[in-house]
Amino acid sequence: MGFVVLGMFGGLRPAEIQRLDWSAVNFKERLVIVAGSQAKTRRRRVVDLTENAMAWLAAAGCDKLKGEICGKWWDARWRMFRRSLGWDVGTNEKGIVESKVKPVHGEWPHNALRHTYASIHYAMHQDEAKLQAQMGHESAAMLHRHYRALKTAVEAKEFWALQPCKV
Repeated sequence: MGFVVLGMFGGLRPAEIQRLDWSAVNFKERLVIVAGSQAKTRRRRVVDLTENAMAWLAAAGCDKLKGEICGKWWDARWRMFRRSLGWDVGTNEKGIVESKVKPVHGEWPHNALRHTYASIHYAMHQDEAKLQAQMGHESAAMLHRHYRALKTAVEAKEFWALQPCKV
């Protein structure tokens, strides 16, 4: 759950999340510190977490976890999760097709969770500087090329309102 929440509601890159452990997530201050050694750009950044991100992490018990966020056999579990949603995940690390079931959605888009976050954040806040800092981008040009005007403010409001069910 931590991987999905930090990617979708925090905009972290998959490789960054895989390098993080739970000590990088400050639940009290609602932020994640991505060290330079963990970031693609090799520069430290602080990423704010939204209320709904915090709710999802708490619902999954992530606020009580220690150690690596992804842990052992992460890649296999992540592939299984995407496949269960009907996405094509290709072959495993040994080159073996893992499922005979024809995927419904085609291939899982590269950085899908991160791109969702960026598009929705931009639609909601219209704040290029903030989003650029959160994402760790060198310039706003990247935002304009990939994320601007992809989602509406109404879609963004609905996205940021997503909460886990209370049982």
